[in-house]
Amino acid sequence: MGEPRNQKPETMKTTTIISVAHEMPAGEPQPDEIPVPYGTRKTLAMGPEVGEIEETFDRSGAEAIAAHIAARKGKKGFKGYPVYQGHPDAPAPIGSKYPNKAAVGWITAVDPGDTEAVFHVRWLANPGEGFSHFSPYWGGTFDASKKLLVVTVLKSLGLTNDPDYDDMALPHEGEGSDQPAGTPAQPKKETRMDPKAIAKLLGLPETATEEEINAAIGAALKAKADAEAQAKKAGEEKQAAETALEHERKARRGAILDRAVEDGRITAAERDVWDARLAHEKSFDAECKALEALPAKLKTAPSAKAAGARAAAAGRDQVLALAHEKMAADKSLDFSAAYQAVKAERPDLWVAGGKAGEA
Repeated sequence: MGEPRNQKPETMKTTTIISVAHEMPAGEPQPDEIPVPYGTRKTLAMGPEVGEIEETFDRSGAEAIAAHIAARKGKKGFKGYPVYQGHPDAPAPIGSKYPNKAAVGWITAVDPGDTEAVFHVRWLANPGEGFSHFSPYWGGTFDASKKLLVVTVLKSLGLTNDPDYDDMALPHEGEGSDQPAGTPAQPKKETRMDPKAIAKLLGLPETATEEEINAAIGAALKAKADAEAQAKKAGEEKQAAETALEHERKARRGAILDRAVEDGRITAAERDVWDARLAHEKSFDAECKALEALPAKLKTAPSAKAAGARAAAAGRDQVLALAHEKMAADKSLDFSAAYQAVKAERPDLWVAGGKAGEA
């Protein structure tokens, strides 16, 4: 036998929720018309067992509510849908949090529009003044497979000054799958961590006082700040060392290439090519050997100029050696500072053979 007609699938059921909060019309403390925007919004209003769902209120839903009001108008005892301070009509424990069970107004009609529905309210002796937000208590068909609630039924409207929502999505608290969950009208619950748990995390006994816990937290924050400062200093020192090393390598390459040009093994035009080859530290030794093995391309006769060049090369080697010694003795010096210190202390190295120390 097949399933009876009109029987809803197991994933479909009718339910009600307290919806997200919306702002009351600006500048109207007691508006006779309250616009409710259409849209699909995420909410946790069905509780943690169901999790996050999507709630859709559109024109067809507004038309269904409007038709329901029109059908009941004129019937004995029907005044419209009630407007409350909070949600006292919700099942316990939510409803029990609102002592005023009397309606403060009645929704007498709903006009479906293109982007929103307008709820017409008849107030009772100015009870709605002073509220900044409202949230509908409504329902419809919930598709569990899609986690989608399509709103078609209105039960009431709740006024509140504590909307507790973010981007129109209110994080409700769940009280069970068989009753509405959460309420934007109730104040937020303050969550405080157990002092004993905090003490345990800080390595203190459970009997630790608040002053001891605060002192431990302060010490932990200071230790964290000190560690970050040390890491920053180490990074700066590493960068300075790398910069100094690069200066030293550049000066060393310059001295080697100067000698190669002076000996006639390479021309001035080839200097940049060999400088690039010597710049790779891993292959530096091999490239130096290759450069030293080159035969002299130019014949240079002994002269005062050649003697000066050899003296200059020797001076450069000595400057580099002295600068390196200073850097080893004083870790705060980079190559540039050490180089300038040698220049100040040994001006003779810049006199011998001309500008012997320039690298």
